[in-house]
Parts: sequence; structure tokens; C-alpha cells
Amino acid sequence: MLRYGRRKQTHSGGGNDDDVAIDFFQHINLVYGTVSEYCTMSGCPDMTGPTTRQYLWFDEKGKKTRVAAPQYVDYVMTFTQKTLNDENIFPTKFENDFPVSFESIVKKIHRLLFHVLAHLYHSHFRELLVLNLHAHLNCIFAHFILFNDRFHLIDDKETEILHDLVVALRLHPESEEAAAAAAAASGCSATAVAATGDNGSVSGEAAAPSTPLPAEGECGSCSSGPEQPPVSHPSEATSNSSSGAVDAAGAAGLPPGPDTRP
Repeated sequence: MLRYGRRKQTHSGGGNDDDVAIDFFQHINLVYGTVSEYCTMSGCPDMTGPTTRQYLWFDEKGKKTRVAAPQYVDYVMTFTQKTLNDENIFPTKFENDFPVSFESIVKKIHRLLFHVLAHLYHSHFRELLVLNLHAHLNCIFAHFILFNDRFHLIDDKETEILHDLVVALRLHPESEEAAAAAAAASGCSATAVAATGDNGSVSGEAAAPSTPLPAEGECGSCSSGPEQPPVSHPSEATSNSSSGAVDAAGAAGLPPGPDTRP
């Protein structure tokens, strides 16, 4: 689905995948487009993510501006499209070199696209569930996280807001092993540790079956899992949950933890 094969040449002779930046942009833009009619100036007056994270837009002069979610996403997509089409940044001819600032530009693109993913999970996961697109969103998210783990494009402080979802989708199996080891050392069950987490917060990975992580390029999170309770229409769905991670965990086929949202 997302291409990992072709490596691009950078100014330093190293390589990341320029194809991947383009693919992430296209797929995230496509998914957001399916629910854009529900992301309105009045319904989403702020660009927010889980745990009430709020994103401010930085203009070309570095000035921070508080904008509504649809405006923020429009800025992200416009900036990304313009950057990807810039021959001086993403050259299409083999003999042309990538600029010295290429790595920082790619990091900015990935950070902004992650903000859009966070907003989709936080505010519009119910609509995506009704449209039966939640598995596709989970698949994109899984590829995004695995790619970021490999090339470290986004700071941990950015991705930590969806850590429960990362664990629920078992993208970091070593975290489950660490939880099991800690539970054994303390005499508690691994299920109890997984259900409450280190800080007492409820996560959706409790009692999840242990399965091997799929190979890179395959998506083990694309299964839609058990059918969710039907919702009559997306407009009637609740779109301002405190975190879409609990819903996403259930949609991925994992038993959800207790719902502590108000």
C-alpha cells in the first residue's frame, strides 16, 4: 500500500524514502476528505488532538496563530502539496541534488501530517467508523508510526498522545514484554498491568491476544475486527471524544478497556 522500496539520494549520500512522504500526504488527505464536511468552523473551532492537545499554526514569519481545525488542515495540505511540487526541494530528475535543508523539511511535513491524524482520531473517528474507513485509518497510522520509529522524524513528545493506540495495535511488542516482566516481578497479572497502565490510565490493549508483528510493508492493523454498534448517520455520532484511541483499539479487533470518558 505505502511504498518503502525506492531510496532517494540526499545531499549527504544518505537516504530516506521520498515516496513515503508523498504517499502519507495522499492517503491522509484522502481520509480527511471523507469526513471534511463534519469538520466545520463551528464544530471544530480549534485544532485539537487527544488529551486536549491544541495545535497552533506557525506562519512563514514564525508567528503563532490559533485557527479552527478545517483551516489548520487546509494550511497543512496546501503547504505539503506546494513543497512536494517544488523542484528545488523534491527534484524529479536523477542528476539534481536534494537541498541541505531537506531533512528538516521532511520532518516538518511528517509532524504536520501527524497532527491531522491525531485530530481524526480525536474528533472524527466515529464518522470514519460509520463510513467503514476506520481500518484504513489504522493501517495508515501503523505505517506512519513504524516509519517514524525507523527514521526518527517526529519527537516523542508529539507522538506520546497516541501511545495507547500504538500499544493497542501492538506496534511496539517490546512494551508488552516489559509490562509482563514488571507484573511478574510485582506478583500482579499482566492483564491488570495492561489494563491500568503505569499511570493508572485505562488503555484498550487489556487481554489482547499475543500475535507476531507483521513484516514491514504489510499491515496487520487493517482488519476491521468485530462489528461495532450501528450508528444511524455520521452527523449523529459523537465527534468530540477525549481520545479516539479507545475506539480505535476496539475497531482494530482488540477488547476495549473501560470507557472513562465523560
